[in-house]
Amino acid sequence: MDALKSAVLETRASFDIQNDLKLLDNIGSNLQHLNSLQSSDLKEKKDEINDLKKRLKTLSDTISELKLSPKLKNAKNDLIELENQMFKIANGLTKLNMEINSLKLTYNQDLKQLDDLEDQIQGLKVGFKSKLAESSAEPDEVSEKSKLIKLRLYESLGLKLDSGSKEILVLNKQENKTSVLKVDDSYSEYFISNYVWNNI
Repeated sequence: MDALKSAVLETRASFDIQNDLKLLDNIGSNLQHLNSLQSSDLKEKKDEINDLKKRLKTLSDTISELKLSPKLKNAKNDLIELENQMFKIANGLTKLNMEINSLKLTYNQDLKQLDDLEDQIQGLKVGFKSKLAESSAEPDEVSEKSKLIKLRLYESLGLKLDSGSKEILVLNKQENKTSVLKVDDSYSEYFISNYVWNNI
């Protein structure tokens, strides 16, 4: 058990700390950007609803005035058209409310994921800084372990790792598509990280 603990500590301490911290900060920054975009989407939907409510009230007031007008018979066609518009607006209002509820659900899920990832990032940063001076592992072994650990972190963001063939299957849920990246020595860790992030 002590040997295993020592090996884990040595592996964590031997990462390229500056590059790793840069990649982790990049992940946190992109997730915060996603959070900002979702908040903006919610605000736009709410503004659309408020606009539709105003239009609905205006149409309702117009219909009420027409019903009280002595020229009601001549305005029958206008009344029918206004009622049709009200029906369309009411349908649009219902759809927008459904979209807002869906956005809120997605927002809450992404916010929880952001909190979890920030906790993981903070833990990794503390571990890297406190154990950096204790490294004694071979460079090739450390590099391989470093890649595997970071790839497991990316699995939580929406990808699958085939350790045997060293392939990454990236799942993009928003665009409903997948892409495959063959991991070998020709790709830098920075390239792999950016590829994964840009295709999630």
